[in-house]
Amino acid sequence: GRAPSHERNREAGSHPKVMRAIDHAADVGAHFWMLSVLSRHNLGDIDWMLDLAEARGARVIFQVLHHAEAHDGGKGAAILPVDEAYRDALRHLLRAREAGRAVGNSEVGLRYLLDWPDFARHRGTAPHKGVRCVAGHLYVNIDANGRVFPCSLLVDEVQADDWREVGLDAALARATAPRSCSACSATAFSEYNLLYGLDPQTIFSWLQALRG
Repeated sequence: GRAPSHERNREAGSHPKVMRAIDHAADVGAHFWMLSVLSRHNLGDIDWMLDLAEARGARVIFQVLHHAEAHDGGKGAAILPVDEAYRDALRHLLRAREAGRAVGNSEVGLRYLLDWPDFARHRGTAPHKGVRCVAGHLYVNIDANGRVFPCSLLVDEVQADDWREVGLDAALARATAPRSCSACSATAFSEYNLLYGLDPQTIFSWLQALRG
C-alpha cells in the first residue's frame, strides 16, 4: 500500500525498495504481478494499489492474513482486521474487478473468501461445497531444510520428512496423509484448489489474466 501502511506491515525503509523494483520491472517491459497482504493498516489503500498497477501495466493479487504462528510469531493477530472489514474490502474488490480494474484474483476466488466463516481461523472446512483441498496431492511445500509439507500453513502441525533422507516418493506419501483441515483462507491455495478442481469460471478468469 502507501508508504506509511506498507512500512507498518513490513519495516521502516522498505517502501522505496519495493517501488524501485516495481518501476524497474515496468521500465524493462517485464510482465509482472504484485501481491498485497491486506491488514488493518492498508485496507484503505486498495484503489491506490490498483492505480499503481494499472500505471505500470501490472495486476495485483490481494490476500488475507493466513500464516501460521510458526511463521509470524503470532504477530499476524495484531494486524488482523475484524471480519466485516475484510468482507467490505472483498466486496470492493469484486466491484473493482467487475469494472475491469487490475485485480488479479478470480471472481470465484474472491467470493470463496467472502464466504469464509472466521478469518481468525485460517483453516477449516470449505465454505463452498465441491471445493476440495488437493494440497499434498497436486502441490506441496518443500522448506529450506528439505522437509515436504502438504502446504506452508501446516509447518507447525504435521510431521514431515526430509526428501533427501527418505527419498522423494516416501516424503510425498507422508504429505498426502489425512489432516484436520479441508480448506483454508490462503488466496494462493484457494485459487489452486479451484483451478485443479476444474472450476470453469476460475480457469477462464486466469486464462484472461495471463493473456494480459
